[in-house]
Amino acid sequence: MTDLNIAQNIAGALTGVDYQNVLEVGPGMGVLTQYLLQTKHTIHAIEVDNESVNYLNTNFPKLEPNLVFGDFLKCDLAKEFPSPLAIIGNFLTIYHLKSCLKL
Repeated sequence: MTDLNIAQNIAGALTGVDYQNVLEVGPGMGVLTQYLLQTKHTIHAIEVDNESVNYLNTNFPKLEPNLVFGDFLKCDLAKEFPSPLAIIGNFLTIYHLKSCLKL
């Protein structure tokens, strides 16, 4: 995702009804992350790319304690993240990269 307006609209659409925690899958370079961190939610993220994790830790220190370096497809959500949990991400990209995506 590179469109800042779309990212801002997505973050603004989170209602927080029945959840406080939000998991961003594959935050990459933080286009959506920067707006999620401005919400009232507790933001968690999982990223498989080490370079992106380093970038996120450097540029979004508020995210660092809740940033997991790992593969979402192999992650046990119940063990890694608090619930209830809203999940957000650029799933079309993830799907194309990993056509076996099973949620």
